[in-house]
Amino acid sequence: MKRVILVVLAFVVFMSTINAEARGLKRSFRGCNDLFYGGPNCGNVTAFKDFRKETLPLREQLNNKRFELEKELLSDNPDKNKINQLEKEISMLWTELEKVREKHREQIGKGRFNKRDGFKWGGPIGTDRLKTLSPELKELRKETFDLRQKLTEKKFMLEKELLSDNPDNAKIDALRKEVDSLTQELDKIREKHRAKYLNK
Repeated sequence: MKRVILVVLAFVVFMSTINAEARGLKRSFRGCNDLFYGGPNCGNVTAFKDFRKETLPLREQLNNKRFELEKELLSDNPDKNKINQLEKEISMLWTELEKVREKHREQIGKGRFNKRDGFKWGGPIGTDRLKTLSPELKELRKETFDLRQKLTEKKFMLEKELLSDNPDNAKIDALRKEVDSLTQELDKIREKHRAKYLNK
């Protein structure tokens, strides 16, 4: 009986993967890897790159502001005025980004636009999300803050190079290695916290 259940579960997972891939092929941006600009399910690499290039400065600015906000929220004595000001600035940047998104939705069709495109691997979180975190997760966010910020900066550097008119392959390879190394370092800290939490 257990064997039958395992076979059925494996089939369900397989079909889910196939369906996800099929959906990705029908959507212009779904399946496009923003650190490689391609992939088997990336329906329109050119449109994706154009969009990412246009929004890169705005996304980078938004990312920096979100890290500023998280740092203040995680501090021992958060400044409410600074938090309010940062939240207003972030809201304005999101509005600007949404305008660019809307333009691209009109160009490629609203049904083919991934609502998360334009801001990925964000790293930082805002006030509402932070309120829902357990003390253990807040501790993890504090410990990994500098590492996450550095990782995100490296990813932006990599994306800039990938989107440049004359990309430097050696620089791209070096940045990818740095991104991989930082990601592994972050995963180790996460695993340490998971083990600590599970052993309580």
